[in-house]
Amino acid sequence: MDPVILPRSKHPVSRANIDNDALKVLYRLHQHGYLAYLVGGSVRDLLLGRNPKDFDVVTDARPNQIKHLFKNAYLVGRRFRLVHVIFRNKYIETSTFRRCPENNGSDNENDLMLRRENEFGTPYEDAKRRDFTINGLFYNIADYSIIDYVGGLKDLETRTLRCIGDPCIRFQEDPVRMVRAVRISGRTGFTPARDVVSSIHKYGDQVLRCAKARNLEEILQLLRYNAADSSIKMLRDTGLMQVIFPEILEHWTNSEKEKRSSAILNALDNATQNNFPRTPPVLLAALFLPAVEEATSGFQSGEHLRKEVEDTLQPFASRFQLPRRFFDRITQICIAQRWFQSKKHKRFRPSSFIKRVFFEESLALASLYLPLDDGNWQSNRDKWRSRILSSDLSSKEQDHLLRILNFRPRRKNRRRGNRHYSNRKNRSGPNKQPSQDTV
Repeated sequence: MDPVILPRSKHPVSRANIDNDALKVLYRLHQHGYLAYLVGGSVRDLLLGRNPKDFDVVTDARPNQIKHLFKNAYLVGRRFRLVHVIFRNKYIETSTFRRCPENNGSDNENDLMLRRENEFGTPYEDAKRRDFTINGLFYNIADYSIIDYVGGLKDLETRTLRCIGDPCIRFQEDPVRMVRAVRISGRTGFTPARDVVSSIHKYGDQVLRCAKARNLEEILQLLRYNAADSSIKMLRDTGLMQVIFPEILEHWTNSEKEKRSSAILNALDNATQNNFPRTPPVLLAALFLPAVEEATSGFQSGEHLRKEVEDTLQPFASRFQLPRRFFDRITQICIAQRWFQSKKHKRFRPSSFIKRVFFEESLALASLYLPLDDGNWQSNRDKWRSRILSSDLSSKEQDHLLRILNFRPRRKNRRRGNRHYSNRKNRSGPNKQPSQDTV
């Protein structure tokens, strides 16, 4: 099939907006005679004028050939080899063109879920195996053109989220695609096609058949990129919330409870990206906080309070094998919220609390909902600023905590050294008349 090719003069993608390390990978592959394309969400975001979160490269070079070109490359994956080209604080995932296997590896002909990894293929086959048309676009480093085998350019214009192929089949092949559809639609504001929505309603319960780690990662992606509120609402509207988050369903279907839940996620979406710790415990705690508060209302601090928090979180943790370290941290920061509220225990010691390893995440969670609830939040915020500044933390740690509270970091006094003394000397020197004794 001949693709639609958009030359550089017809699209807005500039190399200035592409990560330098991704360009290094693309150029080296191209210089050694291989096809080298950017692919997936990075091309979509560049065409939409957004900053991509990551960059993936696809090529006709085989994994061992890719590894041979880069000393900083490592092979990953057991059944289908990918290459991670490692740079200082990230990696560029580089893969060979793939195609869907003819046999999915299941003995049941009615079971469409893929159990075999993809096989090597052509650019056309690689595009056709992808999930959505807007994710099936290639950026060719050879001539800076956009290559479209699947109609993604047209769907970008109409802002439509459409599956490549029949969504009933694609979602059964890989049910995680349904969660991904919600995430992409929530983040881009694109409208899912009717057959996409109807297929999610029909096959949504199959999401739990996928690997729990993959599901958990997609859930965290829903909350991570400044579109948590719209994504969670779409999760509710498509029926997936009943499968993934039945514990919080009431807080998104009851109009009064939804106001608070939505306001907290809106605050999360509006939190400054660079200052706010978007760790998995903070993201999940923001989502579950209304349910935890309802379950623990009337409880005093102690083991009973901890047990109620854990009982609220445990079904979700078991369903998706939430790592124990995340589970314990969510529990800690939810329980710690009582120290930010007006009523304080007589044994409360702010200086000790600030030194706890979970204080930063607890403060981040409090900064989301307390402005909504506490009429005295401004004075409470000033009080915590004073406590942080009087703590034993380093100035760098203090400034980081102040940014979470939306305070500007303190000005650092610039050391002038001997310059101040020399300037003062020069100011007084020329105007001073020499004494008679020195003439």
